[in-house]
Amino acid sequence: MRRNKKRNKMKQPAAAIVKPSEKQQRKLPPGLFTADQTPMLMMDAFTNPAARVGTHSDNIMEATEYFMTRITRDMGLMNTLYRNNWIVKRLIDVVPEDMMKNGYQLNSQLDIDARRKLTRIERSTGLRAKVLKGLKWGRLYGGAVGVIVIDGHDDILEEPLDLDMVMPDSFKGLIILDRWSGVMPQLETVTDLASPDFGLPEYYNIQADGLAYNQRIHHSRIVRFTGRDLPYVEELGESYWGASELEHVFEELKKRDNTSWNIASLFSGQTCTCTKKRGLKKRH
Repeated sequence: MRRNKKRNKMKQPAAAIVKPSEKQQRKLPPGLFTADQTPMLMMDAFTNPAARVGTHSDNIMEATEYFMTRITRDMGLMNTLYRNNWIVKRLIDVVPEDMMKNGYQLNSQLDIDARRKLTRIERSTGLRAKVLKGLKWGRLYGGAVGVIVIDGHDDILEEPLDLDMVMPDSFKGLIILDRWSGVMPQLETVTDLASPDFGLPEYYNIQADGLAYNQRIHHSRIVRFTGRDLPYVEELGESYWGASELEHVFEELKKRDNTSWNIASLFSGQTCTCTKKRGLKKRH
């Protein structure tokens, strides 16, 4: 048995190791180096030149390329798709509406009267509807915010939110803004490791009705609604927002719409033309 195992190990083909050209070296991911720190390219992919299949073969599939589109940044396109395409609207709306359909359950030691008071405040401020709106715009645009409005805090919005400074009946709801509606994350980031917002912007400059022009607001007074998570570098490029939910389905959406229009065109183009001529039947 031991000899058979040794023979099987000897039969396994080893990956071919070749030294890449200078152009290939620049494209190499970090870590592919030999003991003397020489960059090496592992050429162990499948290929069949005679059948023209596999890696680096002369076929149509190998001509495929993928480009970074970042359609999340195209606000006009997002608006057009959401307003005109029923599939996009359902894709954005279904999940938030399902999340907020039954509301939430508050687990606390508060008595019944206190809970009823919270329910009345929630209704008077339209909190559920505003949270639903924030969730939708976060999915559509990749990011949105809800500014926590506290009565009497107009002059201290740059300071962290201190719950001891919140008086009874002073909560006035949320101001929902998408990332393109005057919300500008600042360069300073949260450095407190214990904070759930660690690494995110510490301040936001916001332009909205009811607030001072270009109001600077501390992150503790902001509720973030973000889209799909992105790698760190891409997150920086998106100003700490996420990607739109439409970004990963956009190509398939174009295929579907083009197919649907082509089918409709085929039906509308199927017209029968009849030509009549005297004596044509007798001649044949």
